[in-house]
Amino acid sequence: FLDSFAEFNSADAIVDCGAGVTLGDILKLAIPKGLFLPVLPGTKTVSVGGAIAADIHGKNHHIDGCFSNFVISFNLLLASGEVIQCSQVKNTELFRATCGGMGLTGVILSARIQMEKVSSVTINQRSLVASDLYICLDILDAHNESKYSVAWVDCLASKQSLGRSIVYLGEHGDDDNLQMRIRRSLSVPFSTPSFLLNKYTMKAFN
Repeated sequence: FLDSFAEFNSADAIVDCGAGVTLGDILKLAIPKGLFLPVLPGTKTVSVGGAIAADIHGKNHHIDGCFSNFVISFNLLLASGEVIQCSQVKNTELFRATCGGMGLTGVILSARIQMEKVSSVTINQRSLVASDLYICLDILDAHNESKYSVAWVDCLASKQSLGRSIVYLGEHGDDDNLQMRIRRSLSVPFSTPSFLLNKYTMKAFN
């Protein structure tokens, strides 16, 4: 129940699924149909319930806002054992308290999510170099209309190079490529020793 789909309406771009379904699970079904999650964080392993509870954001936060902006409704199990439906127009206060409430209002059981239509799985990316924080902020401000934007900041830089970074800008492609590639992940059977994480290795990485 929690990790299954109740409805996948391609025409209206609406997904109805259990709270245990991951964003990656949704993308596997959505992308071939020309649909995409309006808000996507840096990982696809987040569950729908977790995305609502944390009210996650993506690299298009400045344009589209948080995940809750695209949640039509969800079913919530209260401490009393009662299950109620919450939306922007029904049980509104509980809806808003649950979005970003980190599970304090109850257990999210399922949700209906509004997707967005895209013509390609590809993202056209631009990379702009900023030599300091002021230039970085100027670049972000100048490209505020970009669908996706994020800055990779070298936090170890100092003095005149403080805040130097690379600003990444992205827009959905229009090449009609809706083939989702499944990348094989490499499993490492041990954790990286903590002594390898220091200012010298991080400086080299940056």
